[in-house]
Parts: sequence; C-alpha cells; structure tokens
Amino acid sequence: MASPLPPIEVGAFVTLFGLTSANASHLNGKTGEVVNGGPSLDEASGRIAVRVPVDGQNVVSVRVANVRHVDDANDAEAQRADELAEEAAECLRRVREEGA
Repeated sequence: MASPLPPIEVGAFVTLFGLTSANASHLNGKTGEVVNGGPSLDEASGRIAVRVPVDGQNVVSVRVANVRHVDDANDAEAQRADELAEEAAECLRRVREEGA
C-alpha cells in the first residue's frame, strides 16, 4: 500500500521541481501558491493545484511529489518578484526587437 501523502495546506507557498514533461519542465524552480490541497487533495492522482504566475498560466496541476514547501513566505515573495522582473525584462526585449 502506498504511503499517505504529506499534508499541503491551501495558501502554502511551494517550489516546483522534478517536472519532466515538455509542457511543464520550464516551471521547475518556480514558486507558487497552493490553491487546492489538504482535504481537497485528489488522493487518487496525488495532484494539487498550484497558482504559478508564469507564461500567462495561472494554475497548474502537479503531483505532491513535485513540490517542496517554501520555508518563509518572504522568500517566496522575493523569488516571485525576481521571476516577475525576469518576465518583464523578457517582454521589454521582445518589444524592442519588434520595434527595431
């Protein structure tokens, strides 16, 4: 019998890792907020919903085995700010390239 999944509370910040699919591997190392877990966790699939503000994608479904708790919400916010800054820089680069 499989061991029980660790509890993941809605509102917890997690970092994604170990994602291997072509559609999700770019999310490795990204931080998101759990929006579906705990009692709502899909025990059959072992998946939770995580809001990750990357590439316009708001919510992704990932296995619990592919998330780690972020120890400090301030760390999560700092990482998210860094990610948003990177995305903004990339958008600005594209705009400049299109205008050139």
